[in-house]
Amino acid sequence: MTSLIQRLEAQSQAALQLMSAPEEELRKNNIPGKWSAFEQFLHIATYHETFLARIDQMISSDAPPVFARYVGDTDPLFLSWTQRPKAEVIAYFKTQRRRLTDRLGSLSPGQVAKKGTHPRFGTFPIAGWTEFFLLHEGHHLFSLFVVLHSGN
Repeated sequence: MTSLIQRLEAQSQAALQLMSAPEEELRKNNIPGKWSAFEQFLHIATYHETFLARIDQMISSDAPPVFARYVGDTDPLFLSWTQRPKAEVIAYFKTQRRRLTDRLGSLSPGQVAKKGTHPRFGTFPIAGWTEFFLLHEGHHLFSLFVVLHSGN
């Protein structure tokens, strides 16, 4: 888990660097039908709650729980944060990332081996879910970058 936690910490720095753009630029919707750069980051920030809950559910379950597909557009937490200021969202992201890295760092090897089932990708342990989290987040960071630079 150490290397995954290090990647979480490094990737969070990349996210924060991208968010250094002016809020006005981040909120522009430069690609019709896609989230703004701000919304991409907000999705990353608010998804932490879902992921932390899934970790807890895997740890407390005897059999691997099956998780429904997460859809950010319908997540009440995501929707409730869309009008909050950039500084508040960044602070929330930092707090959530610390919660996640602390939680993962506290897990025993037996807990890390606990599994959950993704409806499309199958069953894998918490370490695999963390890899999935990083890749999913990386996709949104790339999308944030694309949206941010599409209006130039």
